[in-house]
Amino acid sequence: MLDVAGTLPLVESFKVNYVQAAATRIEALCAARQFQAMQDELAAVLNSVPFPQVIRHFARVVEFHIHQTKFKWTLYIGLVSILHDTARTRVPDIDPQDLVPEDVLRTATLVFLRHLSRRPEHMHATLAWCRLYQISTADLSAGALDLLDVDPKIGLDFCHDLNLMAALPADDVMRLLLQRNDIHGVDRFVHGDPARQRALIHLMIALRVDDKLIKKRLSKFNLPPDDFPVFVQRRRRATIRYLVRAQQYGDIPQAVGDDLSSRLYACNFVYEQCGFDNPVTQHLVHSLGVGSSFPDVLPPHDASFDIGGNKDAPPPLPGFLTLAALGLTAPPHFLDTPADVSACITRLLAEPVVGLDCEWRSAFSLNETTPCALLQLASATHTYVVDMLASGMLPLVLPLFAAPHVIKVGLAVRGDFAALGVTRVVRVVDLQALEKSVHAVTTTSAQEGARASLSDLCVKYLGLPLDKRARMSNWERRPLTQPQLEYAALDAAALVHILDAMKQHVGDAVVAACVNRVVYDINGARHPSEIAADGAVDE
Repeated sequence: MLDVAGTLPLVESFKVNYVQAAATRIEALCAARQFQAMQDELAAVLNSVPFPQVIRHFARVVEFHIHQTKFKWTLYIGLVSILHDTARTRVPDIDPQDLVPEDVLRTATLVFLRHLSRRPEHMHATLAWCRLYQISTADLSAGALDLLDVDPKIGLDFCHDLNLMAALPADDVMRLLLQRNDIHGVDRFVHGDPARQRALIHLMIALRVDDKLIKKRLSKFNLPPDDFPVFVQRRRRATIRYLVRAQQYGDIPQAVGDDLSSRLYACNFVYEQCGFDNPVTQHLVHSLGVGSSFPDVLPPHDASFDIGGNKDAPPPLPGFLTLAALGLTAPPHFLDTPADVSACITRLLAEPVVGLDCEWRSAFSLNETTPCALLQLASATHTYVVDMLASGMLPLVLPLFAAPHVIKVGLAVRGDFAALGVTRVVRVVDLQALEKSVHAVTTTSAQEGARASLSDLCVKYLGLPLDKRARMSNWERRPLTQPQLEYAALDAAALVHILDAMKQHVGDAVVAACVNRVVYDINGARHPSEIAADGAVDE
């Protein structure tokens, strides 16, 4: 340990620009933990030495320390903040060139670029250093890119505090953040800048970022999908592939629309999957008007062939959760009349907890908005599937949403209420938020479980996963198949039974406290507990 008594006081070394002595004194005072003495000595320096000389000498002291030993930025954190605070009152009377001449600026810039820009843990002092030495915007931007690479959140804070956002190379920053999967950070970077928002969408498409994230940003930035034809085509082709593999051939004409390239793509894919002589191939090729491109595909022999037969009836598979496994022996109630829905709501208003989920047909194009087709409601003992395509259903269910004594449990539930067109709901619990809260209370890692899917939660609390094969069904087709009905009802029922299993798992008191922590009302605004919003797993 350095002997403080054997070193030269700071005021003496600063007066004569004795760099090594000042560095040795600062290190000795810190090693002896005499931080107040060090600040007192710096105050004496400021009272005795011209301020421009102080900050010039200080920059050289830091540079010397960097070259002589393993750099300890912590030695200088308090000092640079004091100097910056002093500069606020003294700098206005000093010409900038006199305060930080070119050689000192060069020294301070190198300290920032080579060392401080990679130390996010003490960003407050780094900000003070950059302001004190008036680092140029170009050099600040270069250092900010390094800092963003080390810690994107602190890097963005740094850029915001120094008003650097507009000066940063947009493509480099967005690419860096996307490669780190920092969607929140890249949203923050392009906030309020339509040109960057548009560039972000193009970059996300080029990097093949998850299509759901791209779609969400198209909506968030209010950008028309047709401005991004590559993405529109990619999504349409993905829809075509799904419909063919799911054997939902009857939906293909609606999915391809009038676009010739999509018609050819669909027929090529059906040709590859089904063969040239399959009735499905024959019907599609000729009904879509592309027979000349497929000379070996003859017109269908049977004009009555039903290409649109309902394929939404996958056979049951063992090893997956069922209504019977939850003790629900009664089949789901399908409700498509006002009388039946009113009776259902009356019964559910007597329940303490109701599970809620919605289904709607996947849109065949990015410009298409599909209505909510089903509203699933469940108590611990009964399940109900409401046909929301029937006339006048929504007003009948609103009393349940407004009931303060009934907790409405969902998963990523705001999307369900948005699909219903409902903006006012009382006492909502998002199961993802509840799982995160329970996990934070009962374990040391609060992050695990924050984005658990419904199937994940079923495995954890009910012992079996969900069979998701019916998820992409055509929920607008009537009648629904029995597998569709059971899938829809099971999603709502599982929510209630998971909540009950949580109580058995960690105790009623813990769950009750966590419910009180995350329960909220939907009133048209976002709530902090809705952590499922941007990157959440819906199913």
